[in-house]
Amino acid sequence: MSVIGIDFGINSSFVAVAKAGSVQIIDHDHCLRATPSNVTFGERQRVIGVEAKTGGVNNLQSTVFGFKRFLGRRFEHTQHLKRVPFESVKTKNGGVGIKVKYLGHEDIYFPEQITAMLFTKLKETAEDSLQTKVQECVISVPSYFTDAERRALLDAAHIAGLHPLRLLNDTTAAALTYAISKHDLPLSNSPPRNVVIVDCGLSAIQVCFCAFNKGKLKVLSCYSDVGLGGQEFDAAFGRYLFNQFPPKYNLKGIINDRRGFCMRLLAEAEMLKKKISETASELPLKIDCLIGETGVVKNTISRAAFENICSSLLNDMEMFLRKCLTDSNLGVTDIHSVELVGGSSRIPALRLLIEKVFRKNPINDNESRRGRGYWMCSTMHNSVSKIWNYQIKDIQPFPIKLVWEQSIGKIETLIIFPKFYSVPSVSTTRFTCPSSTFSLVSGFSGSFSLDLKHHNCKPCMFNLTAKLDIHGIFSIESVTIIEEVENWKGNESNSSSSKKEQWRVLKDVMVKWKSFGLSRDEIDEKIKKEVMSMAAADRNEKERRVCQKALKNGLLESQEKLKHELGDVAVDHGIKQRLLEYLTDLENWLNNDGLEETKEVYIKLLQQVQEEPSKIRAAWCDLAATLKTARDCVYERPLNFPDSKEVYKEVEKVENSVAETERWLAAQFQGKCFKNLQKHHRILPKPLSQQIQDQRAILQEKNIVNNLKSYVAGNYVN
Repeated sequence: MSVIGIDFGINSSFVAVAKAGSVQIIDHDHCLRATPSNVTFGERQRVIGVEAKTGGVNNLQSTVFGFKRFLGRRFEHTQHLKRVPFESVKTKNGGVGIKVKYLGHEDIYFPEQITAMLFTKLKETAEDSLQTKVQECVISVPSYFTDAERRALLDAAHIAGLHPLRLLNDTTAAALTYAISKHDLPLSNSPPRNVVIVDCGLSAIQVCFCAFNKGKLKVLSCYSDVGLGGQEFDAAFGRYLFNQFPPKYNLKGIINDRRGFCMRLLAEAEMLKKKISETASELPLKIDCLIGETGVVKNTISRAAFENICSSLLNDMEMFLRKCLTDSNLGVTDIHSVELVGGSSRIPALRLLIEKVFRKNPINDNESRRGRGYWMCSTMHNSVSKIWNYQIKDIQPFPIKLVWEQSIGKIETLIIFPKFYSVPSVSTTRFTCPSSTFSLVSGFSGSFSLDLKHHNCKPCMFNLTAKLDIHGIFSIESVTIIEEVENWKGNESNSSSSKKEQWRVLKDVMVKWKSFGLSRDEIDEKIKKEVMSMAAADRNEKERRVCQKALKNGLLESQEKLKHELGDVAVDHGIKQRLLEYLTDLENWLNNDGLEETKEVYIKLLQQVQEEPSKIRAAWCDLAATLKTARDCVYERPLNFPDSKEVYKEVEKVENSVAETERWLAAQFQGKCFKNLQKHHRILPKPLSQQIQDQRAILQEKNIVNNLKSYVAGNYVN
């Protein structure tokens, strides 16, 4: 069973796998690597990825994007909700709920559910490519993600039916890729090579200081600032573009009423930012499409002007980078090189700024090192094919503290894991505390209480064992109440005695953990809804669309086959023309009233379309043979019949039946049948071949030719 790597981004995501001795990024059904992190909810199904991004323009209120920012966040702490067009509400646990209309009624979904939908899409993409089931994965995560955000991401993976082997920090993944791609690293017994990884992403900038030896990666320190991402440059440039419109257009009113306008404005700002980063020449501001008029804005923009617009951000970026360098306790001479990652690293001013601070020419790889890093990490967790074997010593960027109220108005703090502590780790701490309720701070949200109902000693001495697992998630392993025991031991050979302190366990304390996020029951409920309801609806809709597409292709193929299958037999009676009209009518119905038809109807129509030309020819040949027999009996051998009124009556019956059948056949090729197809599209018409067979059967049931021969033979033949 394969292990996949998932790069979960705000705008787009990637999935890759170790295959054929290397790591390969998997293309989805649109032959692209990047899957947009968008989910659109519709009347029949949810759409994820490319279709959600392209079609969501017409359904903004039910198209969810940027939901990575809402994972593990409380509603009041999520500022980005003001920038999105979809509706959000506060859930019972204080988190973010996303309100959309799905399958005809309104539903509220957690960010974990929306993320699970994207993961399900990436999982299906990998399974279609590998032709095998996928359950295990490695997921990239920003280094600044808190405990609640990491738990929420794990919950999303579990809802999608995935088992995460590791949450790997973005900067650690980039450092891992650097390590694997270099073959000249120092040996393990030599001084390490210090490298700075600068990840300039959409939502934040992350700086990581790493030490490399052959086969070893040690993260020394990691810093981040969520206010210096690429979106801040887009916002500053968007404000400049907004001011370029003349006041008479009253765009302030548009912005207050329509969030869609703000989205389009920021999209134009991002596109122009990319173009300015690629060329030093001036570019025209083609933003008239935002208001539907031309010739309104005639200004141009240059790279220097763009840098002037974003000068305050660049100054803040320089201060942040210098602070990172100072706090790392490394000098410029101690740093071997600087590696750039992320889309914003392509801004020339930012590259010059990094070179100015670190005095090193930064290396900016066009193919994201971060992306390849976690994919390679997924390979190391693959039990089938271990291509690389690297020791990774990661860190926790936040200090983890216990906080409790020692007395009225007095707060006590105890550090369990200091800043930049290695991950995974276990720590044992002893402390005295009169309170039974604690809370975690400094980047980690959560609290736990101790069950002290059967213990009367206060204050108590606690022995607490805490753990940071491989995902960077904090947990309490055990808590015990202990007491100090003094044990005097004398030794005759020594002139003095030593006092040794020992601790005796009085009681194991029950820990009641309370953390922000979904409960186990809620996760099980979301898993059931995702797997048994929503995913099944998606599969059914996908199959319906496949059948619909197959019917369209079948119509085209049948039209081509008409020239070869029916031949000249059909030309005499207009069968070919009538079939073409029937196929054209069916095609028009399929593009209009038949767009929402069921899968079963498409399958039945496709069978008719594929088999009808051959069946019509066979049915027509049989009917033509029967008619020819009747004509031969009446017209080609008239001398064999006596001249009598009784015989003429029998002959007239044959002539009338032949004429009636020929009139019916002519009516079929004058465009008078199948006209009820568009009005009553759920009632499938009887195929023309079957109608021809029915007419032949009617003609044969009359037995007119045999009746005529029998009458003549019985009355006039000796």
